[in-house]
Amino acid sequence: MIISRKNNFIFFKPIKTAGTSVEAALSQFCDEKDILTGSLVLSELKDNRYDLSPRNNWKKSRIISGEEAREYLKKHGRIDLWKSGFKRFKIVDEIIYDEHTSPLMIDEKKLDIKKFKRFSMVRNPYDLMVSYFWWSYYSPAMDIVSYSKNIQKKILKDQRAISAPRAHDSKRDLSYKFEKFLDMPAHIDRAARPAYGDISLGEWFSEWSNEFFLADIDFHIKFENINDDFNKACAALGENPPALPVFKSNIRKISHHYRDYYTESSKNKVTILFEEAIDVFKYLF
Repeated sequence: MIISRKNNFIFFKPIKTAGTSVEAALSQFCDEKDILTGSLVLSELKDNRYDLSPRNNWKKSRIISGEEAREYLKKHGRIDLWKSGFKRFKIVDEIIYDEHTSPLMIDEKKLDIKKFKRFSMVRNPYDLMVSYFWWSYYSPAMDIVSYSKNIQKKILKDQRAISAPRAHDSKRDLSYKFEKFLDMPAHIDRAARPAYGDISLGEWFSEWSNEFFLADIDFHIKFENINDDFNKACAALGENPPALPVFKSNIRKISHHYRDYYTESSKNKVTILFEEAIDVFKYLF
């Protein structure tokens, strides 16, 4: 998410829509006073094409280094970061916005979003759900600086679960696992929108995504037309479009088309979950 008072725009970043690429490119139009939720993925923080470090998104912060930094990382189960060179860094208290804060999650008393140009993204829901299916099992746990060893171990355990998609899975296996994934109880504790098993993963993910897709937004950048639509967004800001970088492109282990994951039953489920967005953006299966 970006809130730029310099250029008078907000970028709302949905999950699994190539939002990090657009966020990185749009960050070029921001100054040091703007708010960027940024990235906590180590490989993205080290990427020298763009500065994806969080900016002004906390109530309190301070720099620590030396022995204090080592003890801090040791306490939080990330002494591996110290060994890899993280010996001076900023620690923050109470972040203001999650990277996937939707327009409905904004406190209107503190920020009148209608005063800004509002950009977001959208992606064909049938493809989107398959992308989230893979991400849920193969997100880069070892690469996220805020994850402790215990969280990493849990994610790696999930990747080894029998329900995880595999590179050698047949289309039948994938469609079976995918439908089971849609119906799993959502137990989410590391997101701005936690869930405790009272709804399915498909319901949890679609409710959050639809808050971006169906919001009062000036312009949605379509994943399927990302370069042309990004150029239009830049033109609306009066800026020349910078190059769009690519991040997190190796999560899926199989090159099957998203349609290969669906049965008639799972197709109907996703159609219902995203019915309005499919109609608004004229998506087809």
